[in-house]
Formats: sequence, C-alpha cells, structure tokens
Amino acid sequence: MATMEQVEVTPATLQFKFQLNKQLLATISIKNPLDQRLAFKVKTTAPKTYVVRPSTGFVAPNSTAMVHVLMASQKDFPIDGQHCSDKFMVQTTPLADGEEIRDSTFLKGKAENLRENRLKVMIEPPEEPFSAIPEDEADEGLSEKQQAVRDAMKKLVFARLTNQQLVTETVKAFEERNHLQKMVDMVELQGGRLKSDTEAAGIQFTPIHAAIAAILKARVLEAWYFFRAELS
Repeated sequence: MATMEQVEVTPATLQFKFQLNKQLLATISIKNPLDQRLAFKVKTTAPKTYVVRPSTGFVAPNSTAMVHVLMASQKDFPIDGQHCSDKFMVQTTPLADGEEIRDSTFLKGKAENLRENRLKVMIEPPEEPFSAIPEDEADEGLSEKQQAVRDAMKKLVFARLTNQQLVTETVKAFEERNHLQKMVDMVELQGGRLKSDTEAAGIQFTPIHAAIAAILKARVLEAWYFFRAELS
C-alpha cells in the first residue's frame, strides 16, 4: 500500500528560460500513488512575481496533476539568475471521499500526514542575445540591412545587461563607502575619547597614540580609493 512518502513533487528546481519582456512558464508535477484523493496547495515567497494555476486543488487516486507557474515579464536579466532567492513550497495531504479543502487542511499540527516539498528557482540566461530577425533564418541569407539590425540588437541587449551590472556595482560601492566612512568616524571618535579618558586618568596622550589613529584612518581611506579605482 502506497504511503505519503511516495508522493512525488517534481522538479526540485523550477527552471525558467529567460526572454526579454516575455512571461516565462514552468510546470510542477504532483504524482499521487495513493488510493484516495490528494489535496495540494502551492505557496511562493514572491507572490507578486508569479501566477500559479491552480494554486490549490486535488489529485485523483493513482494519477498525476500539473500545476503551471507563470513568471511576470522581466525588463532586465537578473544579475544572479542561477541563484535566485525565490522559493516555492508544495503542501500535500490525503483527503477522504467527499471531504473538501478548508482553512485548516494545510495547517501544521492540525492536518494529518501533511507533507511539504520546497522548490528552488533558477533563471537560465538566453543562449544568445535577442534578435529582431527570426532565429531559423541563416546569417548568409540576410541582407546587409537585416544583418545590421541583428548586430545592433545584439549590442543593445549587451549594453542593457552591462548597464544593469554597473548600476549594481555602483550601489555596492556606495554602500562600502558609507561603511568605510563610519569606520573613519569611529576611529576619530574613539581617538578623541581615548585622549579625554587618558587625560582624566592622568595619563599622557603621546604622539605615538595619535600616529596609530592616523595610520588606521589612512588604511580605511586607502581601501576606499581602491574600491573607487576598481569601479572606474
């Protein structure tokens, strides 16, 4: 007799083939080996990005149901699509004949034999830049004007991807700059406090102490200039 452990939810990773300004489709398969109906519910960490149809439903005994996941069209390719942070969870539980899905059907601690499968998301990069010319049209059959359009579109897509990457790196650089500036302020503040504390304790704040603080500040500024040079 089949058990809940034999319920199959595939694939473990939803793969979307990226296309610029187009909705992307992936499919989840839920296989029910039981002799009774299987209820399911699909959840995601990014409900504004995906449309799941159906998000809840039944799988008949000894059969398979397909769930379609539609990703909203994207204007830019994600920088790290291979490690997308979006996640999906498919909850499944057996239901008796005539029993309907209720609010408590998928609640942990209340639903019996509740199983949860977590799915990752991966966005595959396009094999080659978008082209205004049909893909099945051979390059040698193109006119000079068509070839120029194809080349221009390739350069445009590459420029957009490069620009997005530069924007991301710039944001990171400014965040690093702010972090380094806080370190400089902290060094200066601690140096002033150290001087006040040592004077109050009757200990002389020697030039050596000032030199150490200056070296620390110089190291922080040197790191910041290095990041600026790398960015440029």
